[in-house]
Amino acid sequence: MSAAPAVTVVLPTWNRADRIGEAIESVLRQSVPVRELIVVDDGSTDGTASVLARYGAPVRVHRQAHAGVSRARNSGLDRAGGEFVAFLDSDDLWKPEKLERQLEVLRDDPGAGAVCCDMVEREGETERRDTFFQRIGFAGEVTPRRMFFLNPIATPTLIARRACLEAAGRFDPDLCGAEDYDFFFRLLRHTRVRPLFRALVIRRIGTRTLSRDRLRMAEGTRRALDRALEAFPGLARELGPAVRRRFARLGVDLAYAHLVGGDGRGARRELFRSLRRSPATGRAWLFLAAALLPRSALGTMRRWCRPGRSAAGGIGS
Repeated sequence: MSAAPAVTVVLPTWNRADRIGEAIESVLRQSVPVRELIVVDDGSTDGTASVLARYGAPVRVHRQAHAGVSRARNSGLDRAGGEFVAFLDSDDLWKPEKLERQLEVLRDDPGAGAVCCDMVEREGETERRDTFFQRIGFAGEVTPRRMFFLNPIATPTLIARRACLEAAGRFDPDLCGAEDYDFFFRLLRHTRVRPLFRALVIRRIGTRTLSRDRLRMAEGTRRALDRALEAFPGLARELGPAVRRRFARLGVDLAYAHLVGGDGRGARRELFRSLRRSPATGRAWLFLAAALLPRSALGTMRRWCRPGRSAAGGIGS
């Protein structure tokens, strides 16, 4: 591209002194220079501020009281001045050609307002062989139908025209763990999102998900899906019985979170609801049996259902 487009990168962080520097460096090493990298320090109490103090332009630091990742991203968006905006999380890394390849897609397709790309996961020094798109079975275009069943957009993989992001609004802080899912549905109402089938992002994993976080994520996902059906009136008719099956599987996820947290009553409530929606949901029967166990056996079941052993997947199931 003859002239580098103006790109703003929004990077929220909270107590990631051990990783934020690597994330910033992955932005500064892009083959296309960025106009600004807005790091939103969401009330860090570790050494994050000391790490950020090492950087000058194009890095800009905005500090705020701890308010969560959605409000931190929104703060960055409020301050973005570039024609294009990309997001990165402080746990993750970009490959050097990430922005350049995505900007090429936007240059060649002016009707597209955003581009997402594939990514790989890394735990310690071990990188998965399969990519994110391969694992969730994504191919083709990003459509509301595909979004309903598997979310192919991860926030650190997205770059969008700022005008399209403004039309979509802001991340909803009330949808813990599903605020990005909800936001991407709203983005699809205003523009096309082009997928780029190249793994240009490295997502670093390894932190354990608490049962209460799993529960909030599943509840947030259900609300995001309800909103999507309202936003796309023909979607429920197009999908037919598959909508009930999707919500039934999500109900199993909610039940699983209740079960891991020791709430057998909550698990049973969600499982009965799932079975009413879709009696053929096999995992619902399995976890209903577990939820009916006495407390002593339920404790054993909770130990077996350790974090990372998901019953129905997450957004991408």
